[in-house]
Amino acid sequence: MIYYIILGIVAFIFIIYIIYDNSRVKLTKYIIEKNIHPDIDEINILQISDLHNTRFGKNQSRIIKLIKKDYDFIFITGDLIDRKSTNIDIAMELVNALKGDIYFIQGNHEKGADKYNELEKKLKENGVVVLNNSKVEFEHFEIVGIKDPNEYISPRERVDKDEKKEIIENLKRFENPNNFQLLLSHRPEFFKLYEKYNYDVVFSGHAHGGHARIFNIPVLAPDQGLFPRYAGGVFKSGNTIMINSKGLGNNFVWAKRIFNTPEIVEIKIKNTKI
Repeated sequence: MIYYIILGIVAFIFIIYIIYDNSRVKLTKYIIEKNIHPDIDEINILQISDLHNTRFGKNQSRIIKLIKKDYDFIFITGDLIDRKSTNIDIAMELVNALKGDIYFIQGNHEKGADKYNELEKKLKENGVVVLNNSKVEFEHFEIVGIKDPNEYISPRERVDKDEKKEIIENLKRFENPNNFQLLLSHRPEFFKLYEKYNYDVVFSGHAHGGHARIFNIPVLAPDQGLFPRYAGGVFKSGNTIMINSKGLGNNFVWAKRIFNTPEIVEIKIKNTKI
């Protein structure tokens, strides 16, 4: 009998911890070094990904209180909303509270959401640059954003398509090896393609940190399956570095992260030419 009581207490503590851990947000910081341009010392970026209409306090206060500095750019790398339970107001609570130059790309949930056009309209009205298969050029570097290739065309309707082919077409379209390029692309599993087409620093989401993490090992991620390779962190291959955010929300209301605290990410790109 005592064992059942102990087991019940342990289970209760575990559930309380998971609920608490899913309701908080941490700030993860990365410093990476790249050859940018002699006139640029560093680029400071805040990355936010995979909110999925989750509310972290009134007006997203638990997220906003972590943002203590000005950034050169704020990147929102997809799934700001959830295609099955879209709430534009919750998404815009976060966007409206952010201060700075904000760049946004579609994730797979925006791709299949009935209300995506409404979201895009509100983003643009609030000064957000929507980079869906487009780029912005600066004097010494470029920011490129590509749409998610997901096959959802509505919340529950899919079409058969070659996602990899679509990604390749857009990567080739904007490839510019003569300029330093920051790439916003929701999908981390295409990392080797980002390297192949010479993108310098890539910002991705989608994997949710593996949902559950055991001894910090990711367990399961969309489009990567069990024990995914790219599910939170910094990855390097050749001349390409990818930051994959663990993100903030979950695919389903009932789903909870396990030992995988929601996060926003601060990235400092330091110029090694200095």
